[in-house]
Amino acid sequence: MVQKTILILILIITAFGVKAHLDPEYARKKIGANKALKIATSQIQRMVKEQRIGSSWLKATHLKSGKKKFGAEVEWVVTFKNKSVEDLKKKKLYVFIDVFGDFVAANYTGR
Repeated sequence: MVQKTILILILIITAFGVKAHLDPEYARKKIGANKALKIATSQIQRMVKEQRIGSSWLKATHLKSGKKKFGAEVEWVVTFKNKSVEDLKKKKLYVFIDVFGDFVAANYTGR
């Protein structure tokens, strides 16, 4: 009798576990362009706070946002332009966000 009860409990727990894996509410949701821009802007604020980039980047202009494929991965590339920067190679900042909203990287090359 005890073995049957334990077996039934195991089956019930397993059934709920399978439902959790099949339920789309548990899946990560992909973000859109507006959310990518918000995340990229917050990453610029973080990088300024950590003194990785100059504070003039807080006033940078958003140029565009788009998805780009890197090998098998697709990422959002959010591009900003800083008119205060004199070095032409560092006038644009590219912020890379994965399709789920996680920060990947930022650079001046876009690659």
